[in-house]
Amino acid sequence: MRNRRKAVSLLTGLLVTAQLFPTAALAADSSESALNKAPGYQDFPAYYSDSAHADDQVTHPDVVVLEEPWNGYRYWMAYTPYPGADQRKENPHVCVSNDRIHWKPFEGDGKAVSLDPLTPFEDPDKQYNSDTHLVYRKDIDTLECYWRQVDNRTRIDKIMKRTTTDGIHWSKAQNVLVSDARTDRILSPAIIYENGRYKMWTVNCKRKFPVLYRESKDGFHWTTPSTIQLKYPSDRLRSWHLDVIHTEKGYEMLVVAFYKGHRHREMNLYYTSSKNEHDFKKCITILKPSEKEKAWDNRGIYRSSFFVENGIYYIYYSGIGYPKGPNSSQGVGLTYGPSVKNIHGYDA
Repeated sequence: MRNRRKAVSLLTGLLVTAQLFPTAALAADSSESALNKAPGYQDFPAYYSDSAHADDQVTHPDVVVLEEPWNGYRYWMAYTPYPGADQRKENPHVCVSNDRIHWKPFEGDGKAVSLDPLTPFEDPDKQYNSDTHLVYRKDIDTLECYWRQVDNRTRIDKIMKRTTTDGIHWSKAQNVLVSDARTDRILSPAIIYENGRYKMWTVNCKRKFPVLYRESKDGFHWTTPSTIQLKYPSDRLRSWHLDVIHTEKGYEMLVVAFYKGHRHREMNLYYTSSKNEHDFKKCITILKPSEKEKAWDNRGIYRSSFFVENGIYYIYYSGIGYPKGPNSSQGVGLTYGPSVKNIHGYDA
């Protein structure tokens, strides 16, 4: 799958500069025609490799940034491998970085830490993992990894959690939230811990696909969800996967959405914000699939994650490429800029 990646030599030089001086790289091309898509997806190790698919075909990224290196690293990312759209391989993985660009396993060579390796599902065609999310609890110096576990036989969805204090030894998996998929098919948990409370946003994969908001003091007992119907450029758009961060601007959200009646693989990435947890402004489009015939992300944008550091937005976005089926490409690209309206993609 490596031949799907188009490395740009000129851009590579900018990458080195961007690691330490991101604004310098931005100044190199400030025109409206500046590239806002990554020419290729980044390298992320996984437990799975075969002759047809590269290790770095992953999706569902989520990144946490630490003020100081935690167990040696400031940037921690969770994701799920998804080679050839094979949901049987969607076990949560965790990698680390100190430059936002080069990611590696925290322990050992060649393999990321897999939190739920090769879970022996009875029916892997109907049971799978997805939708990872990370939370760092500074008060107890603990990293928490969440993910969604789906069982289409029983129609029960679960949000699972494992925790670690050293990045190597993880607790046993715990059920954080259980839902009946016939009424509340929970998608893409985005979780923030602040002021002694967990705050969780999910998408309800029913009817108009609203966002549901819950709070919890202990992370297990949640308030009755409130409904947030996001406003899009079109009333036919439906939410799918999201991420939420809390910044000086308030609560900022990235969300992918699809048109009613269309597949949720062919999506754009949207941005919105709110001064509180509920009242989000109208979403604006910030990223679309590539228009190039052989691009790795020419079919759709998928679950994306972001953070703001030194005034720069860093967006790790999932992309899906044609053709459909087992020969499709899945990857995570990086784009960044001084605002979500001015982002520049690059290849690591």
